[in-house]
Order: sequence, then structure tokens, then C-alpha cells
Amino acid sequence: MKMILWLAGTLVIAGFLSCCGARCTKRILVKIKWIHGSAGCATSTDCAIQVIKINKSTFILRQNKCINYEAPFMFLLIGNKKAIIMDTGATEDEQTFSLFTTVNSLLQHCKASSGPIELIVAHTRAHSDHVGGDN
Repeated sequence: MKMILWLAGTLVIAGFLSCCGARCTKRILVKIKWIHGSAGCATSTDCAIQVIKINKSTFILRQNKCINYEAPFMFLLIGNKKAIIMDTGATEDEQTFSLFTTVNSLLQHCKASSGPIELIVAHTRAHSDHVGGDN
């Protein structure tokens, strides 16, 4: 819990990149427009996972509400040899919610020259909106 509070406190003053696929824009956290779903999810063009890059090794991921009404947040922290993702969202289907592909892409982008980065998956609790992407 202390890490999340520290992270939240840091985010308020940090600049970051807000990304959806290849589209990225530099923003200030208080001005972020979180993807909240849309009036017509069938015609929504929003990404399944919104990625916020805080710095070169810290990311906030959020699941689109059109995929799951909980719209859970996930936190990815990447070190030189290991990374940890806190929670895995609410959806098992990789086609609908490509968490593995997204996280793997971020790990490859941040990969240390010393070799692959081991991913540790942790959960804040065992609710379905926190463990759905484990499969």
C-alpha cells in the first residue's frame, strides 16, 4: 500500500506519455483523459488497454470500460532484471484484452542489455477484476 501511495503522490507532479497503440501524447497527470468507455461500445475506437508511461520503467495500464465495467488499473514496474505487474485486469480473452501482448511489448522496449526481464505477477486481491488476465 505504501508503494501505491508513493506512486500516486509522484504522479501528480510528473509529466508522462499517454498511449493508445502507436498514438502517444505528452501530458500532465491532472489533465489525463482516462478511457471511460463510450455511449456505443460497439462503435468505440478506444484501445482495449490505455497505457500511461510515467518514466522509462513505470507504467499505468487501464482496461477499457467497454470490455469490462470495472475498468481496472494495473501497474507495471520494470527493473534491470525483473518486472512486476500489480493485477491482471478482468478479462481472460487475449483477443479482446491483449494484456500479455501489451506487457511483453513494454518489457521488450525496456529490455536491459544483460538479457530478458523476468515478470512477476502479483495481485492486490483475488477479485475477478484483479486476476482475470492471469490465463
